[in-house]
Amino acid sequence: MRVVDLFCGAGGMALGMVRAGHRVVASYDYEEKALAVHQANIREGGLLRPHGIRRPRRHVQGDLLDLLTVAPDIAELAPDIIVGGPPCQAFSAAGKQLGDDDPRARLTEAYGVIIATARPRYFVLENVPGVRRSNVYRRFIIMIRRAGYGITETIVNASYYGSAQNRRRFLCIGCLDEADNFMLGYLLAAKAREQMTVADVLGPDFGLMVGGRRLYWQAPGGAQSAGTRRTDRSCATIVRSSFSRPASGYVPRRDDIQDVQSLPRLGFPQFALLAGFPNTWNWDPKLPDAPPKAEGRKPRKRSVTKADKMLMVANAVPPPLAKSLGDCLLAHSRGDIPDIEPKIPEDYERWLGHAKGLSGADLSQKMTDLRKVKRYLGTRQFVRAEQAIEFLEEIPAVASLSSARRWNLKAAVKPFFEYEAEKIELRRRREQRQRDKVEAFDAQNWDPDADQYLFSD
Repeated sequence: MRVVDLFCGAGGMALGMVRAGHRVVASYDYEEKALAVHQANIREGGLLRPHGIRRPRRHVQGDLLDLLTVAPDIAELAPDIIVGGPPCQAFSAAGKQLGDDDPRARLTEAYGVIIATARPRYFVLENVPGVRRSNVYRRFIIMIRRAGYGITETIVNASYYGSAQNRRRFLCIGCLDEADNFMLGYLLAAKAREQMTVADVLGPDFGLMVGGRRLYWQAPGGAQSAGTRRTDRSCATIVRSSFSRPASGYVPRRDDIQDVQSLPRLGFPQFALLAGFPNTWNWDPKLPDAPPKAEGRKPRKRSVTKADKMLMVANAVPPPLAKSLGDCLLAHSRGDIPDIEPKIPEDYERWLGHAKGLSGADLSQKMTDLRKVKRYLGTRQFVRAEQAIEFLEEIPAVASLSSARRWNLKAAVKPFFEYEAEKIELRRRREQRQRDKVEAFDAQNWDPDADQYLFSD
Protein backbone atom coordinates (compact mmCIF):
# COMPACT_ATOMS: atom_id res chain seq x y z
CA MET A 1 0.00 0.00 0.00
CA ARG A 2 1.03 3.62 -0.57
CA VAL A 3 2.40 5.31 2.55
CA VAL A 4 2.91 8.97 3.42
CA ASP A 5 5.33 9.38 6.33
CA LEU A 6 4.81 12.55 8.40
CA PHE A 7 7.27 13.71 11.08
CA CYS A 8 9.49 11.13 9.44
CA GLY A 9 12.74 11.74 11.35
CA ALA A 10 15.62 9.46 10.44
CA GLY A 11 13.33 6.85 8.88
CA GLY A 12 12.42 4.30 11.56
CA MET A 13 8.75 4.14 10.63
CA ALA A 14 9.46 4.20 6.90
CA LEU A 15 12.01 1.38 7.16
CA GLY A 16 9.49 -0.83 8.97
CA MET A 17 6.78 -0.05 6.44
CA VAL A 18 9.07 -0.84 3.51
CA ARG A 19 10.14 -4.10 5.15
CA ALA A 20 6.46 -5.02 5.54
CA GLY A 21 6.00 -4.58 1.79
CA HIS A 22 4.50 -1.09 1.65
CA ARG A 23 5.67 1.75 -0.60
CA VAL A 24 6.70 5.09 0.86
CA VAL A 25 5.64 7.74 -1.65
CA ALA A 26 6.26 10.93 0.35
CA SER A 27 7.97 11.99 3.55
CA TYR A 28 7.69 15.17 5.60
CA ASP A 29 9.82 16.55 8.43
CA TYR A 30 11.03 19.94 9.59
CA GLU A 31 14.54 18.91 10.70
CA GLU A 32 16.97 19.08 7.79
CA LYS A 33 19.58 16.65 9.12
CA ALA A 34 17.04 13.95 10.04
CA LEU A 35 15.38 14.34 6.65
CA ALA A 36 18.77 13.99 4.94
CA VAL A 37 19.40 10.69 6.79
CA HIS A 38 15.91 9.53 5.87
CA GLN A 39 16.40 10.32 2.19
CA ALA A 40 19.85 8.70 2.12
CA ASN A 41 18.32 5.38 3.17
CA ILE A 42 14.65 5.18 2.12
CA ARG A 43 14.44 5.33 -1.66
CA GLU A 44 11.33 3.18 -2.19
CA GLY A 45 8.61 4.92 -4.16
CA GLY A 46 10.57 8.06 -5.07
CA LEU A 47 10.77 9.74 -1.68
CA LEU A 48 9.79 13.39 -1.95
CA ARG A 49 11.27 16.43 -0.24
CA PRO A 50 8.61 18.36 1.68
CA HIS A 51 7.39 21.69 0.36
CA GLY A 52 9.07 24.79 1.72
CA ILE A 53 11.13 22.97 4.35
CA ARG A 54 13.94 24.97 5.85
CA ARG A 55 15.93 24.57 9.02
CA PRO A 56 13.87 26.22 11.78
CA ARG A 57 15.20 28.72 14.26
CA ARG A 58 13.23 27.04 17.03
CA HIS A 59 11.52 23.69 17.56
CA VAL A 60 8.16 24.70 16.10
CA GLN A 61 8.29 24.27 12.34
CA GLY A 62 5.78 25.83 10.00
CA ASP A 63 5.57 23.15 7.33
CA LEU A 64 2.73 20.93 8.52
CA LEU A 65 0.92 23.86 10.08
CA ASP A 66 0.76 25.39 6.61
CA LEU A 67 -2.27 23.24 5.95
CA LEU A 68 -3.51 25.07 2.87
CA THR A 69 -0.31 24.01 1.13
CA VAL A 70 0.47 20.63 2.66
CA ALA A 71 -2.98 19.01 3.06
CA PRO A 72 -4.00 19.29 -0.63
CA ASP A 73 -0.58 18.01 -1.74
CA ILE A 74 -0.90 14.92 0.46
CA ALA A 75 -4.50 14.34 -0.62
CA GLU A 76 -3.36 14.43 -4.24
CA LEU A 77 -0.94 11.57 -3.52
CA ALA A 78 -3.96 9.35 -2.64
CA PRO A 79 -2.17 7.46 0.15
CA ASP A 80 -3.57 4.22 1.53
CA ILE A 81 -1.78 4.81 4.84
CA ILE A 82 -0.59 7.94 6.64
CA VAL A 83 1.83 7.35 9.50
CA GLY A 84 3.40 9.82 11.87
CA GLY A 85 4.44 10.71 15.37
CA PRO A 86 3.78 14.40 16.08
CA PRO A 87 6.36 15.96 18.44
CA CYS A 88 6.04 14.32 21.85
CA GLN A 89 8.13 16.72 23.97
CA ALA A 90 5.03 18.57 25.14
CA PHE A 91 3.65 15.40 26.76
CA SER A 92 6.79 13.40 27.60
CA ALA A 93 7.59 12.66 31.24
CA ALA A 94 11.24 13.48 30.45
CA GLY A 95 10.45 16.98 29.13
CA LYS A 96 9.06 20.19 30.60
CA GLN A 97 5.53 18.80 30.27
CA LEU A 98 4.01 22.01 28.92
CA GLY A 99 1.21 19.97 27.36
CA ASP A 100 -1.31 22.00 25.38
CA ASP A 101 0.64 25.19 26.13
CA ASP A 102 3.59 23.95 24.07
CA PRO A 103 3.32 25.40 20.52
CA ARG A 104 4.42 22.02 19.11
CA ALA A 105 1.24 20.42 20.46
CA ARG A 106 -0.75 22.02 17.63
CA LEU A 107 0.96 19.65 15.19
CA THR A 108 -1.23 16.85 16.55
CA GLU A 109 -4.28 18.80 15.37
CA ALA A 110 -2.60 19.49 12.03
CA TYR A 111 -2.10 15.74 11.67
CA GLY A 112 -5.83 15.24 12.18
CA VAL A 113 -6.70 17.84 9.52
CA ILE A 114 -4.37 16.15 7.02
CA ILE A 115 -5.94 12.74 7.68
CA ALA A 116 -9.48 14.13 7.39
CA THR A 117 -8.52 15.82 4.11
CA ALA A 118 -6.63 12.95 2.45
CA ARG A 119 -8.88 10.21 3.91
CA PRO A 120 -6.44 7.30 3.63
CA ARG A 121 -7.86 3.90 4.45
CA TYR A 122 -5.53 3.68 7.46
CA PHE A 123 -3.56 6.01 9.67
CA VAL A 124 -1.15 5.44 12.56
CA LEU A 125 -0.43 8.06 15.21
CA GLU A 126 2.51 7.22 17.50
CA ASN A 127 3.33 9.20 20.63
CA VAL A 128 4.02 9.03 24.36
CA PRO A 129 1.17 7.76 26.57
CA GLY A 130 0.71 11.22 28.10
CA VAL A 131 -0.72 12.62 24.86
CA ARG A 132 -4.08 11.02 25.65
CA ARG A 133 -4.72 13.53 28.43
CA SER A 134 -4.28 16.56 26.17
CA ASN A 135 -6.88 18.80 24.58
CA VAL A 136 -5.12 18.62 21.22
CA TYR A 137 -5.51 14.84 21.19
CA ARG A 138 -9.17 15.17 22.16
CA ARG A 139 -9.70 17.50 19.20
CA PHE A 140 -7.72 15.13 16.97
CA ILE A 141 -10.13 12.32 17.91
CA ILE A 142 -13.15 14.53 17.16
CA MET A 143 -11.82 15.23 13.66
CA ILE A 144 -11.02 11.66 12.69
CA ARG A 145 -14.29 10.36 14.19
CA ARG A 146 -16.26 12.77 12.04
CA ALA A 147 -14.18 11.69 9.05
CA GLY A 148 -15.54 8.16 9.51
CA TYR A 149 -12.68 6.30 11.24
CA GLY A 150 -12.92 3.49 13.75
CA ILE A 151 -9.91 3.56 16.06
CA THR A 152 -7.72 1.29 18.13
CA GLU A 153 -5.97 2.95 21.07
CA THR A 154 -3.31 0.96 22.88
CA ILE A 155 0.12 1.13 24.52
CA VAL A 156 2.82 -1.21 23.25
CA ASN A 157 6.35 -1.96 24.39
CA ALA A 158 8.85 -2.10 21.51
CA SER A 159 10.85 -4.84 23.24
CA TYR A 160 8.02 -7.29 22.47
CA TYR A 161 8.10 -6.32 18.79
CA GLY A 162 11.71 -6.97 17.78
CA SER A 163 13.59 -4.04 19.35
CA ALA A 164 15.85 -4.50 22.38
CA GLN A 165 14.61 -1.19 23.79
CA ASN A 166 12.20 -1.08 26.72
CA ARG A 167 10.19 1.68 25.07
CA ARG A 168 6.47 2.16 25.80
CA ARG A 169 4.57 4.05 23.12
CA PHE A 170 0.96 4.98 22.61
CA LEU A 171 -0.64 4.05 19.30
CA CYS A 172 -3.85 5.34 17.76
CA ILE A 173 -4.59 3.33 14.62
CA GLY A 174 -7.55 4.22 12.45
CA CYS A 175 -9.42 2.59 9.59
CA LEU A 176 -12.25 4.03 7.52
CA ASP A 177 -15.67 2.52 8.19
CA GLU A 178 -14.36 0.08 10.80
CA ALA A 179 -15.38 -0.79 14.34
CA ASP A 180 -13.25 0.32 17.28
CA ASN A 181 -10.47 -1.94 18.54
CA PHE A 182 -10.21 -3.63 15.15
CA MET A 183 -6.40 -3.82 15.38
CA LEU A 184 -5.94 -5.16 18.92
CA GLY A 185 -6.14 -8.80 17.88
CA TYR A 186 -3.49 -8.35 15.18
CA LEU A 187 -1.14 -6.60 17.61
CA LEU A 188 -1.65 -9.33 20.21
CA ALA A 189 -0.91 -12.01 17.63
CA ALA A 190 2.28 -10.20 16.58
CA LYS A 191 3.53 -9.69 20.15
CA ALA A 192 6.42 -11.92 21.25
CA ARG A 193 6.14 -13.89 24.48
CA GLU A 194 9.38 -12.47 25.87
CA GLN A 195 11.17 -9.15 25.59
CA MET A 196 14.18 -8.88 23.32
CA THR A 197 17.37 -8.33 25.32
CA VAL A 198 20.66 -6.50 24.83
CA ALA A 199 22.42 -9.86 24.66
CA ASP A 200 20.09 -10.95 21.85
CA VAL A 201 21.40 -8.05 19.73
CA LEU A 202 24.98 -7.47 20.90
CA GLY A 203 25.84 -11.09 21.67
CA PRO A 204 26.31 -13.14 24.86
CA ASP A 205 29.86 -11.88 25.48
CA PHE A 206 29.03 -8.18 25.70
CA GLY A 207 29.26 -6.67 29.18
CA LEU A 208 31.33 -7.02 32.34
CA MET A 209 30.72 -10.23 34.30
CA VAL A 210 29.78 -9.34 37.89
CA GLY A 211 28.15 -11.82 40.25
CA GLY A 212 27.10 -14.12 37.43
CA ARG A 213 25.51 -11.31 35.39
CA ARG A 214 26.90 -9.33 32.47
CA LEU A 215 26.54 -5.62 33.10
CA TYR A 216 27.06 -2.39 31.17
CA TRP A 217 26.51 1.35 31.63
CA GLN A 218 23.67 3.43 30.21
CA ALA A 219 23.23 6.94 31.54
CA PRO A 220 20.27 7.15 33.94
CA GLY A 221 17.11 8.81 32.75
CA GLY A 222 16.22 10.22 36.19
CA ALA A 223 17.83 11.60 39.32
CA GLN A 224 17.18 8.41 41.30
CA SER A 225 17.79 5.91 38.51
CA ALA A 226 20.84 3.69 38.33
CA GLY A 227 23.10 3.51 35.30
CA THR A 228 24.13 -0.13 35.83
CA ARG A 229 22.23 -2.32 33.38
CA ARG A 230 21.93 -6.06 32.74
CA THR A 231 22.46 -7.52 29.28
CA ASP A 232 19.79 -10.17 29.85
CA ARG A 233 17.18 -7.41 29.79
CA SER A 234 16.10 -4.79 27.28
CA CYS A 235 17.95 -1.51 27.43
CA ALA A 236 16.20 1.47 28.98
CA THR A 237 14.37 3.86 26.67
CA ILE A 238 17.00 5.56 24.55
CA VAL A 239 17.29 9.32 25.02
CA ARG A 240 19.81 11.74 23.56
CA SER A 241 22.00 11.55 26.71
CA SER A 242 22.01 7.74 26.98
CA PHE A 243 25.62 7.49 25.74
CA SER A 244 27.00 9.87 28.42
CA ARG A 245 29.71 8.46 30.68
CA PRO A 246 29.29 8.56 34.48
CA ALA A 247 30.61 11.86 35.87
CA SER A 248 33.80 11.74 37.92
CA GLY A 249 31.82 12.58 41.06
CA TYR A 250 28.97 10.14 40.34
CA VAL A 251 27.61 8.59 43.54
CA PRO A 252 26.42 5.00 43.01
CA ARG A 253 22.68 4.61 43.47
CA ARG A 254 20.52 1.68 44.34
CA ASP A 255 21.14 -1.20 41.87
CA ASP A 256 24.48 0.32 40.82
CA ILE A 257 27.75 -1.53 41.33
CA GLN A 258 30.32 0.41 43.31
CA ASP A 259 32.81 0.86 40.49
CA VAL A 260 30.52 2.12 37.72
CA GLN A 261 33.52 3.52 35.84
CA SER A 262 34.62 -0.04 35.04
CA LEU A 263 31.42 -0.85 33.17
CA PRO A 264 31.54 -0.89 29.35
CA ARG A 265 29.53 1.89 27.68
CA LEU A 266 27.42 1.62 24.56
CA GLY A 267 28.53 3.58 21.55
CA PHE A 268 26.17 5.14 19.02
CA PRO A 269 26.34 2.16 16.60
CA GLN A 270 25.24 -0.14 19.43
CA PHE A 271 22.35 2.13 20.43
CA ALA A 272 21.20 2.21 16.80
CA LEU A 273 21.29 -1.61 16.66
CA LEU A 274 19.35 -1.90 19.94
CA ALA A 275 16.70 0.45 18.54
CA GLY A 276 16.38 -1.82 15.51
CA PHE A 277 18.28 0.00 12.76
CA PRO A 278 20.54 -2.16 10.57
CA ASN A 279 24.32 -1.69 10.76
CA THR A 280 24.25 -0.63 7.09
CA TRP A 281 22.14 2.47 7.84
CA ASN A 282 23.77 5.61 6.49
CA TRP A 283 23.93 8.13 9.36
CA ASP A 284 26.37 10.46 7.58
CA PRO A 285 24.67 11.88 4.48
CA LYS A 286 26.23 14.77 2.64
CA LEU A 287 24.76 18.10 3.70
CA PRO A 288 24.86 21.36 1.74
CA ASP A 289 27.57 23.76 2.88
CA ALA A 290 26.63 26.55 5.24
CA PRO A 291 27.08 30.16 4.06
CA PRO A 292 30.47 31.70 4.96
CA LYS A 293 30.60 33.77 8.13
CA ALA A 294 32.16 36.69 6.31
CA GLU A 295 32.53 37.91 2.74
CA GLY A 296 35.45 36.32 0.98
CA ARG A 297 35.51 33.29 3.27
CA LYS A 298 34.81 29.75 2.08
CA PRO A 299 31.47 28.05 2.73
CA ARG A 300 31.49 26.00 5.91
CA LYS A 301 31.27 22.22 5.79
CA ARG A 302 28.38 20.72 7.74
CA SER A 303 27.92 17.21 9.08
CA VAL A 304 25.64 15.12 11.28
CA THR A 305 27.14 15.08 14.77
CA LYS A 306 27.02 12.28 17.32
CA ALA A 307 24.52 14.29 19.36
CA ASP A 308 22.37 14.72 16.24
CA LYS A 309 22.38 10.97 15.65
CA MET A 310 21.48 10.14 19.24
CA LEU A 311 18.55 12.53 19.08
CA MET A 312 17.40 10.90 15.85
CA VAL A 313 17.49 7.42 17.40
CA ALA A 314 15.76 8.71 20.54
CA ASN A 315 12.97 10.22 18.44
CA ALA A 316 12.66 7.34 15.98
CA VAL A 317 9.94 4.72 15.92
CA PRO A 318 11.88 1.44 16.34
CA PRO A 319 11.93 -0.10 12.83
CA PRO A 320 10.96 -3.63 14.03
CA LEU A 321 7.89 -2.19 15.78
CA ALA A 322 7.05 -0.27 12.60
CA LYS A 323 7.37 -3.47 10.58
CA SER A 324 4.97 -5.22 12.94
CA LEU A 325 2.51 -2.36 12.43
CA GLY A 326 2.93 -2.62 8.67
CA ASP A 327 2.38 -6.39 8.80
CA CYS A 328 -0.76 -5.94 10.88
CA LEU A 329 -2.20 -3.32 8.51
CA LEU A 330 -1.51 -5.59 5.55
CA ALA A 331 -3.14 -8.57 7.27
CA HIS A 332 -6.22 -6.52 8.09
CA SER A 333 -6.46 -5.21 4.50
CA ARG A 334 -6.45 -8.81 3.23
CA GLY A 335 -9.14 -9.85 5.68
CA ASP A 336 -6.87 -12.26 7.55
CA ILE A 337 -8.12 -13.41 10.94
CA PRO A 338 -5.55 -12.88 13.73
CA ASP A 339 -4.39 -16.09 15.36
CA ILE A 340 -5.52 -15.46 18.93
CA GLU A 341 -7.79 -17.46 21.20
CA PRO A 342 -11.12 -15.64 21.55
CA LYS A 343 -11.95 -14.66 25.12
CA ILE A 344 -15.36 -15.53 26.53
CA PRO A 345 -16.26 -14.69 30.15
CA GLU A 346 -16.11 -17.73 32.43
CA ASP A 347 -19.68 -17.34 33.64
CA TYR A 348 -21.26 -16.93 30.19
CA GLU A 349 -21.95 -20.63 29.73
CA ARG A 350 -23.68 -20.74 33.12
CA TRP A 351 -25.67 -17.63 32.17
CA LEU A 352 -26.84 -19.31 28.94
CA GLY A 353 -28.10 -22.26 30.89
CA HIS A 354 -29.93 -20.09 33.42
CA ALA A 355 -31.23 -17.29 31.16
CA LYS A 356 -31.90 -19.25 27.96
CA GLY A 357 -32.61 -22.70 29.36
CA LEU A 358 -29.89 -24.34 27.25
CA SER A 359 -28.18 -27.56 28.26
CA GLY A 360 -26.31 -30.51 26.83
CA ALA A 361 -25.60 -30.49 23.09
CA ASP A 362 -27.58 -27.29 22.51
CA LEU A 363 -25.48 -25.39 25.07
CA SER A 364 -22.25 -26.83 23.71
CA GLN A 365 -23.20 -25.85 20.13
CA LYS A 366 -24.11 -22.30 21.17
CA MET A 367 -20.70 -21.90 22.83
CA THR A 368 -18.95 -23.30 19.74
CA ASP A 369 -20.83 -20.87 17.51
CA LEU A 370 -19.90 -17.93 19.74
CA ARG A 371 -16.20 -18.87 19.68
CA LYS A 372 -16.38 -18.91 15.90
CA VAL A 373 -18.11 -15.52 15.87
CA LYS A 374 -15.51 -14.12 18.26
CA ARG A 375 -12.73 -15.32 16.00
CA TYR A 376 -14.32 -13.58 12.99
CA LEU A 377 -15.07 -10.35 14.87
CA GLY A 378 -11.72 -10.29 16.65
CA THR A 379 -11.34 -7.54 19.23
CA ARG A 380 -13.75 -5.13 17.54
CA GLN A 381 -16.25 -3.27 19.69
CA PHE A 382 -19.87 -2.87 18.63
CA VAL A 383 -22.57 -0.91 20.43
CA ARG A 384 -25.45 -3.08 19.24
CA ALA A 385 -25.84 -6.70 18.24
CA GLU A 386 -27.23 -5.61 14.86
CA GLN A 387 -23.95 -3.85 14.07
CA ALA A 388 -21.96 -6.99 14.85
CA ILE A 389 -24.27 -9.14 12.73
CA GLU A 390 -24.06 -6.71 9.83
CA PHE A 391 -20.27 -6.79 9.97
CA LEU A 392 -20.30 -10.58 10.24
CA GLU A 393 -22.37 -10.92 7.08
CA GLU A 394 -19.81 -8.91 5.09
CA ILE A 395 -16.89 -11.21 5.92
CA PRO A 396 -16.13 -13.33 2.81
CA ALA A 397 -15.42 -16.47 4.85
CA VAL A 398 -18.83 -16.18 6.50
CA ALA A 399 -20.62 -15.37 3.22
CA SER A 400 -19.32 -18.64 1.73
CA LEU A 401 -20.98 -20.73 4.47
CA SER A 402 -24.34 -22.42 4.07
CA SER A 403 -27.40 -20.39 4.99
CA ALA A 404 -28.06 -22.64 7.99
CA ARG A 405 -24.52 -22.18 9.30
CA ARG A 406 -24.72 -18.41 8.83
CA TRP A 407 -28.02 -18.35 10.72
CA ASN A 408 -26.48 -20.26 13.63
CA LEU A 409 -23.55 -17.86 13.86
CA LYS A 410 -25.80 -14.81 13.80
CA ALA A 411 -28.05 -16.43 16.40
CA ALA A 412 -25.05 -16.68 18.74
CA VAL A 413 -24.52 -12.91 18.72
CA LYS A 414 -27.68 -11.56 20.37
CA PRO A 415 -27.53 -13.66 23.55
CA PHE A 416 -23.98 -12.50 24.20
CA PHE A 417 -24.97 -8.85 23.81
CA GLU A 418 -27.88 -9.48 26.20
CA TYR A 419 -25.43 -10.99 28.69
CA GLU A 420 -23.08 -7.99 28.44
CA ALA A 421 -25.97 -5.52 28.80
CA GLU A 422 -27.16 -7.36 31.90
CA LYS A 423 -23.66 -7.24 33.39
CA ILE A 424 -23.44 -3.50 32.75
CA GLU A 425 -26.84 -2.96 34.39
CA LEU A 426 -25.86 -5.04 37.44
CA ARG A 427 -22.67 -3.03 37.78
CA ARG A 428 -24.63 0.22 37.51
CA ARG A 429 -27.03 -0.92 40.21
CA ARG A 430 -24.19 -1.91 42.55
CA GLU A 431 -22.55 1.48 42.07
CA GLN A 432 -25.87 3.25 42.67
CA ARG A 433 -26.48 1.26 45.88
CA GLN A 434 -23.02 2.26 47.08
CA ARG A 435 -23.74 5.91 46.34
CA ASP A 436 -27.09 5.63 48.16
CA LYS A 437 -25.35 4.20 51.22
CA VAL A 438 -22.84 7.05 51.26
CA GLU A 439 -25.61 9.65 50.91
CA ALA A 440 -27.65 8.00 53.70
CA PHE A 441 -24.60 7.92 55.96
CA ASP A 442 -23.88 11.58 55.31
CA ALA A 443 -27.51 12.52 55.95
CA GLN A 444 -27.35 10.90 59.38
CA ASN A 445 -23.84 11.91 60.44
CA TRP A 446 -22.88 15.16 58.70
CA ASP A 447 -23.26 18.48 60.51
CA PRO A 448 -23.52 21.14 57.77
CA ASP A 449 -23.23 24.01 60.29
CA ALA A 450 -19.92 22.72 61.64
CA ASP A 451 -18.85 21.40 58.20
CA GLN A 452 -17.76 18.10 59.74
CA TYR A 453 -19.05 14.67 60.79
CA LEU A 454 -20.87 14.57 64.13
CA PHE A 455 -18.36 12.11 65.58
CA SER A 456 -15.27 14.15 64.55
CA ASP A 457 -12.89 15.30 67.30
